[in-house]
Amino acid sequence: MLVMLLACFSTVSVMGQNTGSQEKYNMIIHLKGQSPVAIPVQEIDSMMFLPAQRIELTAPEIANHINKPFADFVNAVNDKFHTTFKANEPMALDCVCEQLQGVLMAAPDKSGMLVKATFIPAVEQGRASGDAWKLFLENATGQWGAFYGTKFVVGEVSGVKKTIEETLTLAAGDNYWEGRIAPIFGIVSGVYFSPKLQASTFTLEFVRNYYRLDLPQLAALMMTDFNDFVEANYFISNKINLFGMLYAYFDAVKDADEHPFTMNVVATPDASAIKEISVYLAKSLTNEEAVAVYTRYAQNHVSYGLTQLLEAYGTDAFGNRAETFATIDEAVEAAKKHNKQAGGGIIIRFVNAESPQVIINWVLNASDVYFLLQEAPKVERPKMAIEYVAEYNLISDNEFAQTHDNGVAKRYKWSDAVERFANVEIGGVRYHLPSKHELAAIVPPYGDGASVIYKYNSSHTGTSEAVEVNKVKKTYSASYLSKGGGICYALRFGKAEQAAEEGFEAAADNSMLCAYRYERMGDFYEGNTESRLKVTVCHLGKDFKGTIGNIADEAWWKDHASETIERIFPASGYDHEDYGEGRYSGLQGYCWSSTANGESTSWGIFFNNSHAYEAPCNTIEAYPVRLFVTE
Repeated sequence: MLVMLLACFSTVSVMGQNTGSQEKYNMIIHLKGQSPVAIPVQEIDSMMFLPAQRIELTAPEIANHINKPFADFVNAVNDKFHTTFKANEPMALDCVCEQLQGVLMAAPDKSGMLVKATFIPAVEQGRASGDAWKLFLENATGQWGAFYGTKFVVGEVSGVKKTIEETLTLAAGDNYWEGRIAPIFGIVSGVYFSPKLQASTFTLEFVRNYYRLDLPQLAALMMTDFNDFVEANYFISNKINLFGMLYAYFDAVKDADEHPFTMNVVATPDASAIKEISVYLAKSLTNEEAVAVYTRYAQNHVSYGLTQLLEAYGTDAFGNRAETFATIDEAVEAAKKHNKQAGGGIIIRFVNAESPQVIINWVLNASDVYFLLQEAPKVERPKMAIEYVAEYNLISDNEFAQTHDNGVAKRYKWSDAVERFANVEIGGVRYHLPSKHELAAIVPPYGDGASVIYKYNSSHTGTSEAVEVNKVKKTYSASYLSKGGGICYALRFGKAEQAAEEGFEAAADNSMLCAYRYERMGDFYEGNTESRLKVTVCHLGKDFKGTIGNIADEAWWKDHASETIERIFPASGYDHEDYGEGRYSGLQGYCWSSTANGESTSWGIFFNNSHAYEAPCNTIEAYPVRLFVTE
């Protein structure tokens, strides 16, 4: 039960109640979106709350464990008081701290460190809590180290008070207990201590007094809630609104090697999200020391979470690109020669695998060494051919099916399909029956052995395909590779050398280049309602430098899952006036194009359990219709 409570509470306080012979304490759990719930401390976990034993911890004792392994703190408590806390689980300890009965809440961070602890005294809320807080603060001078000031928010007024006397004056107002007043002491090295009064609740807060630099964690914070981030780092940051720009400033940041930094976290104009983060190496370092830090991060970038190098280059004194470095080593040598003295700078750009949408710039110039985290510029890609394909077959003349089950879609003879669907509107969107060359966006026409084969090992490279995409006719290169097992991979819509057909000029570049994945789904047997072909497409564009071998890998498709578009085609068979309806349903799939092929056949798609292609189909047969969007 304790673990469940710790996982879901938003605020916790403790109240005392005199019941005659003994005093009982209730933990007030403020669940998100629910009314507060009072739970007797002793009933939460008999193993963790020992009311009969007087467990005493002083504020310095607790503070001395902050920023150290959580397991060490747990072991110290267990050894001293014969408790049975586990080293990797959150702790709720019923104890006495600075002569106040209450509950100490502590938990490890993701690296197993204790970076924050909260002691919740068992005093009544409201004015009584405020009175206890004032009494506590009046005796604070010199007891918990240097006083660094009081951060406060009372009503619509916020700021910093420089002395304890000013803090006590602030607390003389009628509504002080409704706000937040947080005096900050340097109780031990590297730790802030705050007897905080917030919303009528008095707590003793112990926090690490600097922000730990973790680049993957910073990248993951981009475009998350700015105010939540500031609130989570309330004691160690300063929220500033300057010239219409809202940001949080951290004057103490350290990495795992104890290098000192400062940090700015900038919000979007509406203050809703984190837009940019800059982390500056302290200017107290010499030039040689700063360059050494720069080169260490560059050479060991993977260990710092910078898992992918994008590029490295040098700039002139005006910030213009002056030279490009082919390797990290070249950039490092340039940084050493620069030594923070020459004009211009050295910029190495990275991404972290878990946050590829964020660019992490590592910059050295004559003034600073710093990280700059920004969202990667969004490149507008062309609309892929597959995106013009409707998601479902038609179930009637003006309605799409909502399932890919075989037998659901309506089947049309070719002449009916051409007549009915030259130009239709369904759901406010214009559609049409695609031509042979438009239908090639799904699978290519049969010929030269270039069909999509997924049952057997197969490979075709350098194929030329004439395809029409939104009225644009071009010839594209394509390659196909299958390792069997029901999957075929392809690179399609690549740059071509010459036209495959008259009127289809060769594509001059790879701007439309796409990765295709064809997957046979379900077992192909007559009567099965769930056999189908799935086509998944990912745009690659001009910047793709790989080969079909790179995309013929399930791990690649998993990594790019958020960038893909898919279309599914049921193996719904066909109707025949002599042989009946639903012939070969579950075994074969079809759909019409609008392009005739002689007197008795027209072009359409065919697929079964081994391959798929465009081919001439008998016009006396009735096939499903898959429409294309008309723009």
